[in-house]
Amino acid sequence: MHLYIEQWYTVIEKMRNTNTYKLVWGKALLDLVVQENKESLSFLTISETMLKYYWNQIYFFNLKQGPLNQEPILFQLVEKAILHYQQVSQSNQPVWFNIALPVLKQDQVFFKKLIKDFASTLVKDVSWRFPKIEDEEVNLYKIEKKKPLFKSEVIFSIEQVDLLKADGILLMQFLYFKWTQLLEKFNQSPRIANKVAGSQAQSIRRKSLKVYKDILLTLYENKPIIDFYTGKELNIEDVSIDHFIPWSYIYSDDLWNLVITSKSHNSKKSNKLSEKKYLAKIKEQNLLLIRKINNLSLKEYLQDAIKNNYLEKFYYDFKN
Repeated sequence: MHLYIEQWYTVIEKMRNTNTYKLVWGKALLDLVVQENKESLSFLTISETMLKYYWNQIYFFNLKQGPLNQEPILFQLVEKAILHYQQVSQSNQPVWFNIALPVLKQDQVFFKKLIKDFASTLVKDVSWRFPKIEDEEVNLYKIEKKKPLFKSEVIFSIEQVDLLKADGILLMQFLYFKWTQLLEKFNQSPRIANKVAGSQAQSIRRKSLKVYKDILLTLYENKPIIDFYTGKELNIEDVSIDHFIPWSYIYSDDLWNLVITSKSHNSKKSNKLSEKKYLAKIKEQNLLLIRKINNLSLKEYLQDAIKNNYLEKFYYDFKN
């Protein structure tokens, strides 16, 4: 292995992290060098790339990127961008960054200032901290500072670009691993590794809930279908399946976490956690479902979920 690549591995392995800044910075650099084959990267381009990573993890999956009692400037800027999107779109429904970007760019004054502030912070607080091994700086890249700061650039040599293109994929996998480890320190959320991968791809293949819908409807055989939340009678055409604890947190479709509601109520609830007063009701529903299920493996999984109290565990983990 070339010394330059070894230095990248050592930097990633030994870096001290109080939040995910440096790991996400490294990931952005590798992505841009490998994908765009550039020796020079503007801090503005790097900023938009990092904003995408953070947007998808924070908005879509609500993953905390550092200690709860600390909110560094980059995270404040991401939250500012999310709030702006919600106000312009008049929707709180989480969307991937590639969908939100055109909406954000409608207000060019806002978006340009956001990216400039992001870039200036990277120059001052992140870029020079990354290429160090036990406080000794190594030559991973050069920083060409300009005035104003947001116009600065990261410079790689031709040889460095070639080496990163050859081994960048493996380095990115190592970064993913370290990033996931750090996220597990700050989050009790399940399936974090899958969420990191899903947020990078900006696409998720959702499975059909028809099988679960049919099972839930057995609770209403020979009697009216009732909305779990409102208690109102539903027509079959208006039946929708809701994740009691948001899907973006559980990142899975589990029968123990599903209820019947109306399409309008499901849309209104969006990515919010159900009220605590319904917790006992869904636990009672799961006990009734045990008697209705014929599929042995599904029945055993539901029994296991009840035994291990998944509902309360994930419910209170989400609230915290």
